[in-house]
Amino acid sequence: MAWHQKRVDELQLIVDQKGASIKIGEEIEITDPEVLKGVHLGVKISLSLLGKLPISLKEGE
Repeated sequence: MAWHQKRVDELQLIVDQKGASIKIGEEIEITDPEVLKGVHLGVKISLSLLGKLPISLKEGE
């Protein structure tokens, strides 16, 4: 469950930082506004597919 939430949080951070460039490793930096729009759209689609984790855990009652 922590894995899922961490990925959702990371993707949400990308969506929330609309004006920022995106750096992938040391070699790639995306700064073109049109490309960034596409990246943001892809991330939003990823978030909708990940959705809310359909299970939850409770500690013993």
